[in-house]
Amino acid sequence: MDNTVTGTEAGFSGDDQIKIILNYIFNNNGVAQTKELYSALESKLSGKKLSEQGKASLRFFVNKVAVQAGFIQPYDKENPGWRITKEGIDYIQNADISEVTINTETNEEETSLSNSARGLSFE
Repeated sequence: MDNTVTGTEAGFSGDDQIKIILNYIFNNNGVAQTKELYSALESKLSGKKLSEQGKASLRFFVNKVAVQAGFIQPYDKENPGWRITKEGIDYIQNADISEVTINTETNEEETSLSNSARGLSFE
């Protein structure tokens, strides 16, 4: 049985994957290598590994989407590693509007809007 998936197959949108890697880079003193980013996403995959397509997709989200959005500095072969920008830090600090709770009837994790985000939607 194949134990590999893409991030999307595991239920993570491109935006989710960018948030995961931005948080990882931020918590890793602001810089990370590509292999570390794979591991960061794989840590959320319930024991599965990223497929080659999953790795290619993650590289696209980092190198194209996050760099173009200004969240990560463009790759510099003279100074290897992906570096989070101030915009990337602001994004992850302001973008976390969901929270994970445990449904006590089913013992399943559920993701919903945080109370503060719910409050904002009524303002």
